[in-house]
Amino acid sequence: MQKNIIFTDLDGTLLEHHTYSFDAAQPALHQIKKYNIPLIFCTSKTKAEILYWQQKIGNTHPFISENGGGIYIPHQYFDFNYTCDATYNGYNLIKFGISYQQLIQAAVALKKQFKITSFAEMSTTEISEDTGLPLEQAALAKQRDFELPLKFLEADQTNDILSAIKKMDLFVMSGGRYHHIMGHHNKGTAVRRLLQLYSKKYPSFKSIALGDSQNDLSMLDEVDIPIVVQRPDGSYISSKYQQAPGIGPQGWCSAVTDLIK
Repeated sequence: MQKNIIFTDLDGTLLEHHTYSFDAAQPALHQIKKYNIPLIFCTSKTKAEILYWQQKIGNTHPFISENGGGIYIPHQYFDFNYTCDATYNGYNLIKFGISYQQLIQAAVALKKQFKITSFAEMSTTEISEDTGLPLEQAALAKQRDFELPLKFLEADQTNDILSAIKKMDLFVMSGGRYHHIMGHHNKGTAVRRLLQLYSKKYPSFKSIALGDSQNDLSMLDEVDIPIVVQRPDGSYISSKYQQAPGIGPQGWCSAVTDLIK
């Protein structure tokens, strides 16, 4: 069997958009474990959040946090030496993002000019109420390393705030409710680096990635088989890539099962 390596987004892809359930993906997850296929979570979630989902799903492979801010590789996972920037609780860390403290300083400077708030100053309860995350998940989402979600409190200031962030030489990724400020990293850069390491571990393999959002495009462009899953409204983020026949984990399961076959 051809060796496969799978990179996947979590929210709206492997995890259902509203309930965060992965039940619909279980048949494919069983096949992945059966054939010992590396499954790498590559997500906007924090390290703490990913470790939670790794435990729930039973995943022990490397992962990529905060839209490519860092790669966490379990100690002894690769049987060769490679450069890393730090170690953390059994993981080697390769960093692409700037420090969280720099981002907090940027938010403090912005707040002197604009009406904003950030995860750094919001309580766990406030984050839970604002995002709909359970308190436990909100606490994990607050433990950040490479990105800081900002909330713009006055819509008419949006363009001026985005311009000010650009002048700080920071990148901003805007979602529905929050604008994430970060350094100039993305998922694709981290995926490319991890594929370089896997190429030393396996002489031949196919790389696969699945996602559903704008921040997944750089990841999809780095792999052999890029797949987009359907969003809750029935749309796909792009027509450029292979389209999984189903929303979220249902489409994810169908696409992955077909590939393993």
